[in-house]
Amino acid sequence: PPDKPLLAAAIRAREEAEAKERARARQGDPSKGDHLQSLNQPRDTRESDAISLASDDLFEPAKAPPPQKPLLAAAIRAKEEAEALERAKLKHSDPSRGDHLQGLNQ
Repeated sequence: PPDKPLLAAAIRAREEAEAKERARARQGDPSKGDHLQSLNQPRDTRESDAISLASDDLFEPAKAPPPQKPLLAAAIRAKEEAEALERAKLKHSDPSRGDHLQGLNQ
């Protein structure tokens, strides 16, 4: 038996951990998805592959080209909708009479 069994065990554990790390590095980088490479991958082509749905079958074509700044366009659209909703509320009630408080806990 070694003179220092705990030291020997620690050295063995470190060597095993390093060996596992090297083996894991050989398998690929999990952050890139390399570990999923062999999962559910077709090995041969079949006639039924041509019958698969295309993106044209799933989505309607775009009516217009997308705006240059889609977030800005969405924010402007949301602001316009909020203003239109506010105008509609004002048409249905008179804030000077307290109609805007009608839905509160009275």
